[in-house]
Amino acid sequence: MPQSLRLAVLISAGGTTLQNLLDRSADGRLSAQVTQVISSRGDAYGLLRAQRANVPTAVVERKACASREEFSQRIFELCRRAQADLVCLAGFLQLLLVPDDFLGWVLKIHPSLIPAFCG
Repeated sequence: MPQSLRLAVLISAGGTTLQNLLDRSADGRLSAQVTQVISSRGDAYGLLRAQRANVPTAVVERKACASREEFSQRIFELCRRAQADLVCLAGFLQLLLVPDDFLGWVLKIHPSLIPAFCG
C-alpha cells in the first residue's frame, strides 16, 4: 500500500471540509493523514474538531502579523514542522503568499471564487 500523504489543513470557521477529510482518512477511503490544522481565527469550530481527532492545532491571525508576508511565513513554517506533503485550504478565508518550496503543493477547497493564494 502506498504511503499516505501528510496534510496540513488551513481553516477559518466551522471545519466541515476538515471533518470530511478526517472521516475519509479514518475509514480508509482517503490515503492521507491530517497532521496539522491551522486556523486564521481562534474561535473557529474546526479547531475543536481537530482537537477531538487528536490533531495538533495552531492559530495564526492575520491582524497579529505586521504583513501578509509574515502571516504567510508563520503558517508555512508550521506546515514544514508538520512535514506536510500537501496544504489544503479548506474554507480558509485569507490571502496567502506561497513560498517556493510549497508551489504546486497547495490545494484550495472552497465553493466560492475568493482569492486564496499567489505564488
